[in-house]
Amino acid sequence: QLVRLSGALPPSLAARLLRVHGGASIIVGEFERGTRSYEQALEQFRAIGDEEAVAQMICRLGFEASRRGDSDTARALCTQALRLPHSKAVEAQLLTQLGELAFAEGHGQEALELLAESAKQAEAAGFRWWQVNALAGLAEYALRLGQPADAAEPARKALRIAHAIQDRQGVVYTLTLLEIGRAHV
Repeated sequence: QLVRLSGALPPSLAARLLRVHGGASIIVGEFERGTRSYEQALEQFRAIGDEEAVAQMICRLGFEASRRGDSDTARALCTQALRLPHSKAVEAQLLTQLGELAFAEGHGQEALELLAESAKQAEAAGFRWWQVNALAGLAEYALRLGQPADAAEPARKALRIAHAIQDRQGVVYTLTLLEIGRAHV
């Protein structure tokens, strides 16, 4: 109901409400509704001149384009967001997304480099949950490229952080990556 009332709210609050609504909708699988809310939030953030929030929304829309299989749009949105003022946390997300796109297109080494940089940016931002995901993605891609020795350290680091922040999914995933790596050494 708050989303319906967003027009009566101050613009910055309405924009944040739409951003949260979009994220929550996507988490529960309501992708079209979430994307619409992201698009509305983007319009609101543009109207109030919050360029960092604009970059964040473009990043989120890029993830949605990627989820739909539209890698060209996803890459264009990432590139657009990188040109705007943005936080280290958003940069980490954009680099992960670009790494995933690179891997899907057969550019394994580029993907590893992008994910390593994503993990560094996430660490610099204090975005530990994203750091776990970037490191785990780095380990997974190294394994998929037949480089188990290159997967071990990022997986161990991801495991330590996941345990510290009580990310149970991250712990299980990184333990699995470590076991897969040991089986291939």
